[in-house]
Amino acid sequence: MAKNVLKEYEVKPLEKKYIIPPPKIKSKETIIETKEGEEVVSSTWKGPSVEEVKKEIDSLREQWKIEFENMKQKAEAEAKEIIEKAEDLAFAKIKESKAQANIEIDKVKAEAEHIIDNAKAEAEQIINEAMKKSNEIIEENKKQGFDQGYKEGYEKGNEEVTRLIERMHKIISEIIAKRTEIIEGTEYQIVSIVLLIVKKIIKIITENQKTVIINNVVEALKKVKGSKNVIIRVNLDDIAMATKHKEDFIKMIEGLEGIQFLEDSSIERGGCIIETDFGEIDARISLQLKEIEDKILELMPIKKRMIEESK
Repeated sequence: MAKNVLKEYEVKPLEKKYIIPPPKIKSKETIIETKEGEEVVSSTWKGPSVEEVKKEIDSLREQWKIEFENMKQKAEAEAKEIIEKAEDLAFAKIKESKAQANIEIDKVKAEAEHIIDNAKAEAEQIINEAMKKSNEIIEENKKQGFDQGYKEGYEKGNEEVTRLIERMHKIISEIIAKRTEIIEGTEYQIVSIVLLIVKKIIKIITENQKTVIINNVVEALKKVKGSKNVIIRVNLDDIAMATKHKEDFIKMIEGLEGIQFLEDSSIERGGCIIETDFGEIDARISLQLKEIEDKILELMPIKKRMIEESK
């Protein structure tokens, strides 16, 4: 049996040289002898022709185009679904933020009412104590005057009583004025704090929630009646989002045929103004803040002059 590996001492040099011829390869071409003894090369290629190869390439290209279009449509559908889910989530976040803002305002209002009630009670207690002290002094002086039994002493006591009464009236007037000042000052501070909180909350919402403009446009369009075409002016940062939902807005309003969006730098982000055939609908954030301020002032009867002077 032949060995695969030979050891060094088993290898012996040959005394005679041998020539190993190269392998013979059959050519794909055959040689045909003619009558005159000339040799002619004949091709034996049996594969597809050039035209058939081109047709196969064109067929593969068309098939690839169809598959690419299907993949593109599928990707667009998935992207649209993702965007819609994101918008729904954004709407939910806006509602949640508004609910939280209302809770914070209610807490501040309750605390304000508590502070005002305490201030009123304290002022009333001071007045009652002052009145009680005044009556005690009057009675004491009268008693001293009568007990002495002297006309002079009584007259002096009466003069002292009169002086004390005038003094107590002055003190009471000053206390009442101070009480009013404290109450009004406290109410003013509370209103300012509430308005500041509301403004900050709305600012945060409009800056972080890009879909605030959609909610505002929807609410404003609900007031549009009888107009076929409207112009909606929005902030530059909101125009892309608003234009994206143009067709959705048109479907919402019966009889509405067209909407044109225009940029307006005077409108803060999140707000809008709708121009119709019958006038304008102002849905700017600043106007909504003004309405909130007016409602708070209705609940807390303070001097509006103080609010106006502070602006």
